[in-house]
Amino acid sequence: NFDSSAACVTDHNALKADVGNTIGYVCGLGYVDCSTVPKECKVSVFDTGNFVLGTHFKRKSQLSDTSPNPLSDCHFNGLAKFVSSAEYLKFGNVSQAAKCIVPIGKPDPESVFVSPHGMNEIHGTNNKTAMKVFISRAVKHSAGHAVAAEIPDEVA
Repeated sequence: NFDSSAACVTDHNALKADVGNTIGYVCGLGYVDCSTVPKECKVSVFDTGNFVLGTHFKRKSQLSDTSPNPLSDCHFNGLAKFVSSAEYLKFGNVSQAAKCIVPIGKPDPESVFVSPHGMNEIHGTNNKTAMKVFISRAVKHSAGHAVAAEIPDEVA
């Protein structure tokens, strides 16, 4: 499991044109609705890249049946890197950068892949409420019916 504050960010040493081309490519993959890029993240291609690549990595990891691999899923031919919050908070304009960086975050029981891997991701949060939500989704996924609030704590 990763530090939930870690994020996929653009390499600020990359050429702006290459970052721009990668943003266009990633927007076409379907994990990110690029029409939702916040206005403050359109100030520079690096801010836009941080938002788009970070959102892509987060969504791809949520919709996958395996843990994300930062070396392949956050690389984009060397234009991005997976870094801790301690690393990305060193960026020059921290207040601006922080608004556009999308940390991987904790697994969301409402959207994590319904599978043994997804169950392990939620179990790793040690959050009984989250586990009940996941169990409820898993039961519904297999054509059953369950209400998260009615699942005993011993099960979660």
